[in-house]
Amino acid sequence: MANFSPVILPISNPQHTTDATTTTTQQPVVANSTVRSLFSQISSTVHSSLSNSRPWPELVDQSAFSKPESISNATLQIRKNYAYFQINYLSIITVVLAISLLRLGSRLGYRR
Repeated sequence: MANFSPVILPISNPQHTTDATTTTTQQPVVANSTVRSLFSQISSTVHSSLSNSRPWPELVDQSAFSKPESISNATLQIRKNYAYFQINYLSIITVVLAISLLRLGSRLGYRR
């Protein structure tokens, strides 16, 4: 009969090696650098997006509001407005969603 040795597969858990005198733990370096890189890219994207946002007083300036002459003018103005204030609108949506999730989470965790 042939004697087969088991195949050793790579795992993502830390490796524990025990020596006669010390015990060491090896951390996965690749995963840490990947996570750091991901957060760095997200941070730079958010920072550059927020730097492109329009001034908030300009968004709520009531003197800029007027009644459109027709439906086609209204849709054209809405499209222009969305393109111009896109980052501001996304910021508002993000804040509202975050507050909603936090409030929902606190309600789900509350028991009487």
